[in-house]
Amino acid sequence: MITKIHYVWRIDADIMEGWLVCLRAMARLFWTRVSIICARCERCRCKIKIVPACLIKGTRLTLEALVFTTLAKEISGISWRELCDLLCSDGDGCVFSTLYEAVHRVGKFLDSEKMELFEWARRVSNTAPEPYLLRTEAITEGFGPLSARYDHTISREMSARSLVGGLVADGILYAINFIGLFSAHISLWSQIWSAWSKAIPPLYQRKNLRSVRLTT
Repeated sequence: MITKIHYVWRIDADIMEGWLVCLRAMARLFWTRVSIICARCERCRCKIKIVPACLIKGTRLTLEALVFTTLAKEISGISWRELCDLLCSDGDGCVFSTLYEAVHRVGKFLDSEKMELFEWARRVSNTAPEPYLLRTEAITEGFGPLSARYDHTISREMSARSLVGGLVADGILYAINFIGLFSAHISLWSQIWSAWSKAIPPLYQRKNLRSVRLTT
C-alpha cells in the first residue's frame, strides 16, 4: 500500500539519433520532477521506499544525464560554458558549474573507489563490463583533449572517462542504433550503482569553522 509520494527535482537528458551532427538540435538537458514512492506491506507492515534507478545519491543529475554530459564534454573538447549553452535552455536554471561539479565529483569518486566498484561490476554482470575502471594511463583514444590543467583535476577527468569509455572505444558513437546501445549502457551502470548503493561525496570538503569569543 502506498503511504506517501514525494518528489525531487533532477536534471535529465533527452537525446535523439544524430546528436553528434548537431548537438544543439538533437540533445538537451532539462529539469524534471522525479517521484519517490513510500509504501507499506499490508501483511508484515514493513516500510518500503521505491527509488528510481536513475537517481544517484550525491548529484543533481540523473544517471542518463550524467553519462551523456560526460560523453558530450569529453569527445567534443569544448568548454563547460559552451556545453551548457548548447544543451540547456535559457532561463531553466541549469548552469555550467552544476555540470562541471557533477562530472568531477563522479570522477573523483571513481578514482578513489575504483577497485571496490570494479568488484561490484563483476558481481552484477558476471564479467568485467568496464575495463576502463582499472586503467591508470590517460584515456585518449576517441576523446578530445583533456581540459583539466592540474594533477588532481586531470585525475578526476580521466576517471570520469571510464564512465563512458565503452561507448567511445567500441564505436557505439557512430552506430545507427546509438540510442538503444546507449540505453543498454545506462542499464548496466544503473544495476552497478543500485547494487553498490554509495553516495557520491562532495567535490570539496567543507572545513568546520569554530567561533571564538574575543575578550578585551
